[in-house]
Order: sequence, then structure tokens, then C-alpha cells
Amino acid sequence: MIRKLTVLLLLGVSSLVFSAELTLTVWSKRPAHVAVMETLIRGFNERHPEVTVQLEYLPYGDYNDLFSSTTTRLPDIGWVSESQFPQLVERGLAIPLMSALQNDERYDLEDYTLASLEQFSHEGQLLAVPFSNSPFVMFYNQDHLNAALVQSLRDGQFESFQTMIEAVSAHTRKQTGVYAFEGRHGGSQQRSRSFEWVNLLIQSDLGPDWQPEGCAFNDEAFKALLNWYRDSYTSFDVTVPVDQERQFFKGSVAVTYGQISDVSQLQTVDFEWGLAPMPQGAEMVGRAGLFVSQHSEHQALAIEFVKYLTGRQGAMVMSRYFPPARASILKSIEFLGSNPNLEPVDMSVVGQGILNGQSLVMGSHETRLQSLVAKDYAQLWNPSTPLDALLTQWCAAP
Repeated sequence: MIRKLTVLLLLGVSSLVFSAELTLTVWSKRPAHVAVMETLIRGFNERHPEVTVQLEYLPYGDYNDLFSSTTTRLPDIGWVSESQFPQLVERGLAIPLMSALQNDERYDLEDYTLASLEQFSHEGQLLAVPFSNSPFVMFYNQDHLNAALVQSLRDGQFESFQTMIEAVSAHTRKQTGVYAFEGRHGGSQQRSRSFEWVNLLIQSDLGPDWQPEGCAFNDEAFKALLNWYRDSYTSFDVTVPVDQERQFFKGSVAVTYGQISDVSQLQTVDFEWGLAPMPQGAEMVGRAGLFVSQHSEHQALAIEFVKYLTGRQGAMVMSRYFPPARASILKSIEFLGSNPNLEPVDMSVVGQGILNGQSLVMGSHETRLQSLVAKDYAQLWNPSTPLDALLTQWCAAP
């Protein structure tokens, strides 16, 4: 169900005054994120005349319907993730934005990192403006770790998820009711996030250059990795079972991974926590962009709103939970102090992760894997399902 927030905005373009209604669809309704959007809306309202903007919420797991359904009404402006972008391109749903941004000298498009612009470009056309470029990071519960483990995490010393989880579990096994690790696959977003977790495992534990002969899903190293993770929650009780809601924020997990937007969920926890780099190989960035719909009746107005949200001022406001891809911000003292819940040293980890991290979706293996994991989510993580048979089916799938 879509929940609507209606806000009156004022917008003037050139010397003409327009009156129109715009919709912006997002997949987050966390209070802290809504507050950031409302701040930007107020700032935009101070500048421009008479436009009604509706902020529409749609859960991430249902968000693909916007791009796959032929009957769903598209918003004027919408969020799109890197994994959803191919659908946006395939159906021709977004208008090119490059000219409008390049022709505005105040916007300074060259301030954006090249990787972030390439992420949302197709055949030389920029179809979405990156607004969230959030590197994956590790969150740890300091109450469940000793000083040596905390230091190892913060120094980025672990070569893979497997070595990190084994090191942490050696300590947490002594604590009743405490898991060593939680993959980001629980709760209402489990199907969409399950691919993300498998992909990160591949990049870290098999390596970014993993190129097996024949069908990748029948590769012995891939099978061994999935079997190890299955065993970690079915046989050894080391990781959180995949059918549970996220437990880290409830205090029963030592380490998990996430993004800076997850910090909003840590504001009220009753344990000491910290932030650390990802294991080696998994230094990746999850990106989201803002697109303007091909079917919008007010494309010029929608572009103006996108420019306001992603210009330097708007990007600075959003950087508290949605790190920008503007190099000038990432290297600034303002950015290091932009999140009241993170120390400057933690924000520097975030900034370096954006500048140095790789895109989450990297190649043909991962693109195909995304659809297969979504389809067979329950079977993949069900220990009673023979893994060999499932992966053989994957290899035979068109």
C-alpha cells in the first residue's frame, strides 16, 4: 500500500509561473529519513512558487513493480537502485538528464565521481542522478567483543567474511544467546537483500576475479561457500538464521554489515557500537539515483526539483544518511561532522569507501544470480533442500 505525504511547494522556472502536482516515490519511511526530506522540501519551498509535491512510500521489496508492471502509475520522480536500473533502461522509463545538468553552471556536474555517473548512464545518456552512494560497512556491538577484535575490525584486517566470522565466533561462543554475525537478509526485505549478501560473499571469499569454467553455480568453490554459510546457522549456531527479523539492533549479535542509512536505527539502542571497514574484497558501494519519468506531465519542474535535491546544498543535507558522490563534499570537514551519531573517523571510513569502492552489481554472474536468488530464496537457505540439485536447476535455467 502506498502512503502519501502531501506538501505544498513553490516553484518558478524562467519567467513563467507553473502550477502543477509532482510525485516523488521513495522506499524508506524511517523517521530520520523523512525528516531529512522534509528539511529539503522546506528549503525548496522558500525558493519557488506553487507546486504540490506528494512524497509516496513504497517498500523496497515491492519497488520493482514500478519498473515491471505495465499498469502501475509511475511517479514524476523516483528512487532507483543500481540493481533496478537495467529495468528502467529496458522499458525506456526515464528521460536523459545530462544536458539540463551540464547547462547549469551552478550545479557543477563535474563534482560527481565518474563511477557514480556511469552507474546510472546508458549509451552515453545520464538517466538518473546519484543521491545515495553508501558504502557497505561493518557495525559491531562492543559489549560482545574484546579490545583485540574491535581493533582488528577497525583496522580492516580480515581477508574474508569467513575468517572474520570464525574469529568473532571463537569469542561469542562463550556468551549465551549471542550470535557472532548477521547477514543482511532478514525481515521484510529478505528476498531483495538476500542477493546482496550472496554477492558480497562472492566478492570477499571467492574474489572479484572469480571466473569459473562452465556454469558458475556448479563451481565447487561456490558450493562450498554456500554450504559453509548454511552450516554456520544450522549446525554451529554462529550466525542468525535467515528466516528471522534483523537481530543486531536488538543487541543479540556481535557483528553485522549495513550502510550509513542504518545508523538511524542505532540512535536508541542500549549498547556501545562502532563502525568498521568491510572484509577485503567486499569494499562495495550500494547506489541509488533519482530519475524523472518519461511519462511525467511536468518534466521541466521535476528536473528542477532533482537539481535542488542533488545540488551541493541538497547533497550536504542528505549526506547525514545518504552519502553523496560529490568529491568536494566527501573531502570536506562539513561531511566528517555531518552525522551527529558518527565520529569524524567513522565518516572518513564512509568517504573512502565511496571513493574507492566498487559497484554492487559487477558482471553477468551477479546479474543472473539476482533473479535466481529472488525466485528460489526459500530453497536456497532451507537446509533440507539439497544444494547440488538446486544449483543444477540454476545452471539449466534460461
